[in-house]
Amino acid sequence: MFGSAHAQDSTKFDVRYCGLGLQGAANDFTNSSPNLIKIYKNQSKFYSESFQSYKNINWNINLTSKEDAKGKESGLGLVHVLTPENTDVQSYIDPRDNTKHYNVSYSFGINTILFDVSALKIKAVIPSIINYNESYTHSPTSLEISAAYAKIFNGFSDPSSALSRWVGSVSEIPINEDIRGSLAVAPVVLSDAAKTELMTARSTPQQSPEAFSRNLTVKYEALLAKTFKKPIVPVVFGASGDGKPSSQYIANIPECLGTNQVSMGLPDPSYELRLKVDVLASGKVQHALSELADQSRGTVQTELDYGGRYITQIVAVESQVVENELVRGGKILDERAFKYARSLRFTGDREINSYGQYEKLSSSFIQELLNNYTTQDKKWVKSHMSASITDKKARDNSTVAKSWKKLITETMLVTAVNDKEKAK
Repeated sequence: MFGSAHAQDSTKFDVRYCGLGLQGAANDFTNSSPNLIKIYKNQSKFYSESFQSYKNINWNINLTSKEDAKGKESGLGLVHVLTPENTDVQSYIDPRDNTKHYNVSYSFGINTILFDVSALKIKAVIPSIINYNESYTHSPTSLEISAAYAKIFNGFSDPSSALSRWVGSVSEIPINEDIRGSLAVAPVVLSDAAKTELMTARSTPQQSPEAFSRNLTVKYEALLAKTFKKPIVPVVFGASGDGKPSSQYIANIPECLGTNQVSMGLPDPSYELRLKVDVLASGKVQHALSELADQSRGTVQTELDYGGRYITQIVAVESQVVENELVRGGKILDERAFKYARSLRFTGDREINSYGQYEKLSSSFIQELLNNYTTQDKKWVKSHMSASITDKKARDNSTVAKSWKKLITETMLVTAVNDKEKAK
């Protein structure tokens, strides 16, 4: 258990707040995230504003300042570890003024980590992704991009900001050592056909199948933590972008552990969720619009259809070390094949990044899958069951829903979405 870290209130324990940290080696992070590194170096501003904000949150821990006597005595620390940034610029023609605009999506991950300060062992990880969008009438400069990232971190005083929403969602996840609450996501697997389609769809060299797998894995972890309200054992990505299970987590936590890089032990997960992107495909249809006096919106509507086939698994984990590499095996408790499709409709001219659309499609599928794991919606299962499943018994949506209820709700102890809403 937590030993001396317990507070007098047996329902909570004292935790030293450690501000911002970095995932991986500092030099690698500086190269991959030139804008976030500026935020990280301005520790005092983030620390004071975030700690003040947390005083208004009903968390299941007693968060204390690193300068507080109680905080210094605590054997536990809590830190927000930044993961690499991603800036995606997409242009489009606004049919209202026939002018080219630039929609910019800024995103990065923050892993909220509870750890043993002395033993350097991680107790829980809550991964999150922060997204922020802005529109420009010109291609944004490096200074404007840097200012946009800084603006995100000025949002503690605004309850509607991306930062405040992130704080709220993280504080809803109980931080504890429930042995059945430790989950992991395996690195997303792409079939050869999916890799080929992504290479065709990409618009920049950075949009690679490897980047697709990495980004989707990180999103899966964040969505899993948010939906299941459980801590996650994260995948560790190397400098080359490859992801694999690991028993160690490399980070920099200067506010509590000094300026040296540290390696912290990760717990073994009880369950691992796996995803294979088996097929990705797209199609295009154009519809003639009825003539109007004002044809500024155009006379033709374009519909782009994106679809995929996904293989999903839930595994009871058994970990072992093979040739100095951690390998997670175990018993497959659930395996399904689903289809999923989305459409994009617009008039006029528009530059569409199909690679990005496949990312959005796959992220939406994961979110719906996780929601339906908890609610066991038979209609959703029936509507999205892949035609590749021909076995009549395997296609029985009622049987699938019942098996999910037993596994997700009763065995893994995940509260249904509907029950969470009723409890508020």
